[in-house]
Amino acid sequence: MSKITKLIDRVSSAFSVVSGYVFAVVVVIVILNIVGRAALNMPVRGTVEIVQLGMLLSAGIVMCKAGFDERHICVTLLIDKLPVRGKSVFIVIAKLISTCVFGMTTYLFVMEIPKAISLNKVTDAFRLPYFYLYVVLAISFTLGTLVFFYQLCKAASAVIKGTPKNAALQEKSGDDSGPNEY
Repeated sequence: MSKITKLIDRVSSAFSVVSGYVFAVVVVIVILNIVGRAALNMPVRGTVEIVQLGMLLSAGIVMCKAGFDERHICVTLLIDKLPVRGKSVFIVIAKLISTCVFGMTTYLFVMEIPKAISLNKVTDAFRLPYFYLYVVLAISFTLGTLVFFYQLCKAASAVIKGTPKNAALQEKSGDDSGPNEY
């Protein structure tokens, strides 16, 4: 494993732990809201806002690890009939599109940070500044962009070199019959 791969793995793993804690807090607050509403007729103030922000943060942060580990949803219906080289090119195109989409999303979050600061945008229930939310999501999507760019470079390198064995492609296609050769 290269130094870049180890660094990305460590950072995305740390983000996954943070995401797990955020999700656990959301679950606890929802349970407290249900119990408080049913038993004590006293719901937790701002539960909807906490759930919305918590799920956004939790999902936004964990996407980096899912992308790095190639654990995102893959539908091979479009590329099943293509030859191995065609599948590899298709994967390169998909990684390029993913890199661009994550990069544009990062850009949008970064552009919202000064607006949130200057307009003093805050959440409704708790009056928390949106600035922090945008910063966390910008960092998360930046890491996601770097992960997809790294995978794009690896996939493009394999296509250009004509590497006969591509474990990621073999895993994606579900073909366990043997090595993929061009």
